[in-house]
Amino acid sequence: MDPLNGIISDLLSTTLQDVVVTPPPYHPAENLDDKVMKTYQQMLKNVKLKNHTESLIHAFYLGEMLTKTDPKQQTFYRKVITKHYFMATTRAFWLFEAYGPAQIYRTKSINVTIMARMKAEDFRSLV
Repeated sequence: MDPLNGIISDLLSTTLQDVVVTPPPYHPAENLDDKVMKTYQQMLKNVKLKNHTESLIHAFYLGEMLTKTDPKQQTFYRKVITKHYFMATTRAFWLFEAYGPAQIYRTKSINVTIMARMKAEDFRSLV
Protein backbone atom coordinates (compact mmCIF):
# COMPACT_ATOMS: atom_id res chain seq x y z
CA MET A 1 0.00 0.00 0.00
CA ASP A 2 1.42 3.38 -0.93
CA PRO A 3 1.82 5.99 1.87
CA LEU A 4 -1.09 8.16 0.75
CA ASN A 5 -3.49 5.22 0.77
CA GLY A 6 -2.18 4.25 4.22
CA ILE A 7 -3.00 7.72 5.51
CA ILE A 8 -6.47 7.62 3.99
CA SER A 9 -7.03 4.22 5.57
CA ASP A 10 -5.92 5.59 8.96
CA LEU A 11 -8.28 8.55 8.69
CA LEU A 12 -11.22 6.27 7.94
CA SER A 13 -10.37 3.68 10.60
CA THR A 14 -13.04 3.01 13.20
CA THR A 15 -11.14 0.53 15.36
CA LEU A 16 -10.71 1.41 19.03
CA GLN A 17 -14.10 3.05 19.38
CA ASP A 18 -13.44 4.25 22.93
CA VAL A 19 -10.04 5.86 23.32
CA VAL A 20 -8.67 7.93 26.16
CA VAL A 21 -7.04 11.00 24.64
CA THR A 22 -3.93 12.30 26.36
CA PRO A 23 -4.68 15.84 27.53
CA PRO A 24 -2.43 18.75 26.57
CA PRO A 25 0.69 19.01 28.77
CA TYR A 26 -0.22 22.45 30.08
CA HIS A 27 -2.81 24.21 32.18
CA PRO A 28 -5.27 26.36 30.18
CA ALA A 29 -4.41 29.43 32.29
CA GLU A 30 -0.72 29.33 31.32
CA ASN A 31 0.59 31.90 28.88
CA LEU A 32 0.95 30.92 25.23
CA ASP A 33 4.77 30.81 25.27
CA ASP A 34 4.78 28.29 28.13
CA LYS A 35 2.06 26.21 26.48
CA VAL A 36 3.92 26.11 23.18
CA MET A 37 7.27 25.23 24.74
CA LYS A 38 5.84 22.50 27.00
CA THR A 39 3.98 20.93 24.10
CA TYR A 40 6.98 21.19 21.77
CA GLN A 41 9.23 19.55 24.36
CA GLN A 42 6.73 16.73 24.92
CA MET A 43 6.46 16.15 21.20
CA LEU A 44 10.25 16.03 20.78
CA LYS A 45 10.58 13.64 23.73
CA ASN A 46 8.03 11.28 22.19
CA VAL A 47 9.66 11.53 18.75
CA LYS A 48 12.99 10.48 20.30
CA LEU A 49 11.27 7.62 22.13
CA LYS A 50 9.63 6.60 18.82
CA ASN A 51 6.20 6.87 20.43
CA HIS A 52 4.38 7.79 17.23
CA THR A 53 0.92 8.17 18.71
CA GLU A 54 1.94 10.46 21.57
CA SER A 55 4.24 12.51 19.36
CA LEU A 56 1.37 12.95 16.89
CA ILE A 57 -1.13 13.95 19.60
CA HIS A 58 1.33 16.59 20.88
CA ALA A 59 1.94 17.72 17.30
CA PHE A 60 -1.83 18.15 16.97
CA TYR A 61 -2.01 20.29 20.12
CA LEU A 62 0.98 22.36 19.07
CA GLY A 63 -0.38 22.82 15.56
CA GLU A 64 -3.69 23.96 16.99
CA MET A 65 -1.96 26.69 19.00
CA LEU A 66 0.25 27.73 16.10
CA THR A 67 -2.56 28.00 13.57
CA LYS A 68 -4.78 29.96 15.94
CA THR A 69 -2.20 32.61 16.86
CA ASP A 70 -1.87 35.91 15.10
CA PRO A 71 0.65 36.24 12.23
CA LYS A 72 3.18 38.12 14.40
CA GLN A 73 3.25 35.29 16.95
CA GLN A 74 3.46 32.71 14.16
CA THR A 75 6.55 34.47 12.82
CA PHE A 76 8.10 34.35 16.29
CA TYR A 77 7.36 30.64 16.72
CA ARG A 78 8.74 29.87 13.25
CA LYS A 79 12.10 31.00 14.65
CA VAL A 80 11.75 28.88 17.80
CA ILE A 81 10.42 25.66 16.24
CA THR A 82 12.33 24.06 13.39
CA LYS A 83 10.81 24.31 9.92
CA HIS A 84 10.37 20.52 9.86
CA TYR A 85 8.33 20.46 13.06
CA PHE A 86 6.43 23.67 12.32
CA MET A 87 5.20 22.11 9.09
CA ALA A 88 4.47 18.76 10.75
CA THR A 89 2.47 20.28 13.61
CA THR A 90 0.33 22.58 11.54
CA ARG A 91 -0.38 19.77 9.09
CA ALA A 92 -1.24 17.38 11.94
CA PHE A 93 -3.77 19.89 13.23
CA TRP A 94 -5.29 20.57 9.82
CA LEU A 95 -5.48 16.86 9.01
CA PHE A 96 -7.11 15.77 12.28
CA GLU A 97 -9.15 18.91 12.99
CA ALA A 98 -12.30 17.47 11.37
CA TYR A 99 -11.82 14.00 12.87
CA GLY A 100 -10.76 15.06 16.37
CA PRO A 101 -7.66 13.99 18.28
CA ALA A 102 -9.15 10.58 19.16
CA GLN A 103 -8.62 9.54 15.52
CA ILE A 104 -4.86 9.82 16.07
CA TYR A 105 -5.07 6.74 18.31
CA ARG A 106 -6.54 4.75 15.42
CA THR A 107 -3.64 5.49 13.07
CA LYS A 108 -1.01 2.97 12.06
CA SER A 109 0.93 4.65 9.27
CA ILE A 110 0.88 8.37 10.12
CA ASN A 111 3.66 9.94 12.17
CA VAL A 112 5.25 13.35 12.64
CA THR A 113 7.93 12.75 10.01
CA ILE A 114 5.37 11.74 7.41
CA MET A 115 3.42 14.92 8.15
CA ALA A 116 6.52 17.05 7.53
CA ARG A 117 7.80 15.24 4.44
CA MET A 118 4.52 14.75 2.61
CA LYS A 119 4.30 16.50 -0.74
CA ALA A 120 2.12 19.61 -0.64
CA GLU A 121 -0.17 18.27 -3.37
CA ASP A 122 -0.69 15.00 -1.48
CA PHE A 123 -1.46 16.88 1.72
CA ARG A 124 -3.92 19.18 -0.05
CA SER A 125 -5.73 16.13 -1.40
CA LEU A 126 -6.33 14.96 2.18
CA VAL A 127 -7.73 18.14 3.71
